[in-house]
Amino acid sequence: MSTHHVAKFIVANGLAIPGIIILLIMAWRSDGFYHPDEHYQLLEYANFKSGLTLKEGLAWEFHDQIRPGLQPFIAYAVMSGLRTLGLTNPFHLAFMLRLFSALLSLILILQTARYIQTQHASRKASQGFLVLSFFLWLAPFLHVRFSSENWSALSFFSGILFVLNSTGDSVKKKIFKLLLGGLLVSLAFQLRYQMAFAILGFLAWLLVFRKLNLQQWFYFIAGTLFGLVIGFAVDYWLYHSWQFTPYIYFHSNITQGMASTFGTAPWWYYFTELFKTLGPGLNFLLLGLFLIGIWRSRRHPFTWMLIPFIIGHVLVGHKELRFMFPMLIPFLYFVSTGWPGIPDRIRQHILIKPIAVVLMGINILLLIYRLKEPAEKLMPYYRYLYDRAPPSGNAILVFYYEPNSTVFTNSIYGPGNLRLTFYRPPKLKQIPIRNPSEMDQFDISKTQNFVINVYPTLPPSRTKNQGLAFKYSAWLFSDLRKFQFFKKTTLPWKIFYLQNK
Repeated sequence: MSTHHVAKFIVANGLAIPGIIILLIMAWRSDGFYHPDEHYQLLEYANFKSGLTLKEGLAWEFHDQIRPGLQPFIAYAVMSGLRTLGLTNPFHLAFMLRLFSALLSLILILQTARYIQTQHASRKASQGFLVLSFFLWLAPFLHVRFSSENWSALSFFSGILFVLNSTGDSVKKKIFKLLLGGLLVSLAFQLRYQMAFAILGFLAWLLVFRKLNLQQWFYFIAGTLFGLVIGFAVDYWLYHSWQFTPYIYFHSNITQGMASTFGTAPWWYYFTELFKTLGPGLNFLLLGLFLIGIWRSRRHPFTWMLIPFIIGHVLVGHKELRFMFPMLIPFLYFVSTGWPGIPDRIRQHILIKPIAVVLMGINILLLIYRLKEPAEKLMPYYRYLYDRAPPSGNAILVFYYEPNSTVFTNSIYGPGNLRLTFYRPPKLKQIPIRNPSEMDQFDISKTQNFVINVYPTLPPSRTKNQGLAFKYSAWLFSDLRKFQFFKKTTLPWKIFYLQNK
């Protein structure tokens, strides 16, 4: 879709404007990361290449050289450009990456909605997809993530839409779309190797239904090979060695079973977790429409790529719900096209409207919650300390309670063996203590001093001239088994300001 078509489609669909506003707010408010991999294997890698992070504090995947270098390179390039323009605040840099993700998601959403309109000749199905993409509570949150799950989906589905829309074009346009489609599909693999399951499904669909001729296959494969070359290059940029990183990833996580050391789950995990996560009432509606939509679209390429993707992940022992996030677009597609498959007598039933009002209310509450809370609960603490760290002069000294363990730590800048340096102010020093009285050994007259008290029952030793500087309470969304959909809790970390006795 060209820029002209994008603008025209936005004007023609009134839902797009409020949807864009939702994406902008979500990009700003959704501070931090949904899963640590979104941060430690992307931003910290990019920070390391910028000379701002030590190699010793990086995730084990970096040292084993099993992660793709493409997205860290994108982060590095974007942040380096912004830093040359004077934008150095890490929170603003991360926001710009989320804003970039939101922009690409917006383009893909509009591309898909327009594709639905041309394929189904139904404005309602297209508008339904827009409503779900912009206003279903979890969709905007996932659209703005600078994560491998989101970016691999952006690349993959943009690529297949180029291929699907190449029919009927002139020879030059068809060649361009097939080349670009192959490139984007290949880059999706370079962003997240698990996309191989969906790629195999799409290739099978092309062989069975589209039946490209040899010349068309040549251009599509040429694009994919160029994507592989890009992958080789950025992996060398990250690790300074020529290697086939996808094989190393497979050998480490599957052959050697490293992935299973992080826990395994039964085959039905994704189905039960998705049901619980979608929200009360919304789960029955969305999953029901999804099943209707996928049954009605048995020959659709989205079906052929979704099923092997799910089967492949079901067969792998280590499971996390986020592994399904790349399939958000086909999920919303099948839900939006499943509604027309319900008989009119059911859609017009007297109970439909009150049920719809209740479900809309639940969705609005969840959307407000998602717009209000940061993606990572520690982000308010990071912001508080960063805003008070002086660019020059006395350093900030942070004490934190360290139990008798060599693996786990209560430092908010170093969970486990990782070290979070991206959001850490340069004028900050951390001091582990095993007993509050150890703080008395330090002369704090020449520092700005804070102490992280990870247990509310653990009193700071310097009781004189100290006071609570910051604490944070968050609304947590519980699962259906607990029957507590929202629960406000005060997080255990508290920041105290100390002075000399």
